[in-house]
Amino acid sequence: WKPSPYTPLSALRLGELVQHSLPPGVLNVISGDDSSKFNVGAHLSNHPKVAKISFTGSAKTGKSIMASCAKDVKRVTLELGGNDPAIVRADCNVEETAGKVFAAAFA
Repeated sequence: WKPSPYTPLSALRLGELVQHSLPPGVLNVISGDDSSKFNVGAHLSNHPKVAKISFTGSAKTGKSIMASCAKDVKRVTLELGGNDPAIVRADCNVEETAGKVFAAAFA
């Protein structure tokens, strides 16, 4: 997991807490500034040992990730352009939950 360089330290702490309840290597948290000389995000999406990329963010960055992942046909999941990603499970009451998700965008 590589949070945005603008993400609060709480994201790193969350990764640290979750990491201790998973087998070694299942979750790795990597931080870095993507505008620096060594672009951590680009390195991850181009690395041959990374098999899956999941990204939530801008369409511009998503296009770049998709292009770099296409080189060795990595699996890619993109959530682009929105500011409110949400996972909807099969047992979710959509009518009850949709309004709450919408309202949370403005909280």
